[in-house]
Amino acid sequence: MNGNKIAIIDMGTNTFHLLIARQIEGKVETILKEKISVKIGQNGISKGLISPDAYSRAVEALKHFTCLIIEHDVHDVWATATSAVRNARNGKELVAEIKKQTGIDVLVISGEKEAELIYYGVKSALKIGAQTSIIMDIGGGSVEFIICNDSSIFWKGSFEIGAQRLIDEFQKSDPISSEDTQNLKNYLDEKLYYLFEAARKFIPEVLIGSSGSFDTFCDIDLHSKGIRCTIEEEKEYTLP
Repeated sequence: MNGNKIAIIDMGTNTFHLLIARQIEGKVETILKEKISVKIGQNGISKGLISPDAYSRAVEALKHFTCLIIEHDVHDVWATATSAVRNARNGKELVAEIKKQTGIDVLVISGEKEAELIYYGVKSALKIGAQTSIIMDIGGGSVEFIICNDSSIFWKGSFEIGAQRLIDEFQKSDPISSEDTQNLKNYLDEKLYYLFEAARKFIPEVLIGSSGSFDTFCDIDLHSKGIRCTIEEEKEYTLP
């Protein structure tokens, strides 16, 4: 990618991201970052299905991204889909429809591959260090955990306990009841058994947050301290 532009599309359960960048003299230059709140898990993720409305939003989002890719004269495009698509009965159908309408090939990746890519993404963004750390990526469909240091992955796992899934399953009222909160805690204790085992084995010292959720936590913390947030924001596009 020596000066050639590349487009990367991340089809998450809640948000689709587009990044257009190029590498010049070993440095990556960001040309465009845009996100769309597609919410393909809405009204269907707990049923293993992408609902008709969510299906249409996904296709329209990729058509919009395609216009931007053409506008920036990008020919190298990489698109990946994660939890909501890989677990939906009509996920393959959606991938085929996107190919038909945009020409973009979408690669549906496994949870294990997603965790591995998260590690390399975090590693490229910051120095993890020699101490044992645990990376946590909170998605709408799944949550990934990677126990690692700067040179190695010791353990990784992907769990289908994303925010949208938990809301659908446990939030029966607003605010959530104490009974549903306890049911949620019991559920997570069961689902995260292998994570707890790995944590006891490797004893991570540092938590690294990798997702929009952690950006929000950071914003809240900074705001409470009267500090203006300087995190680079993506342009947000709203579907018509």
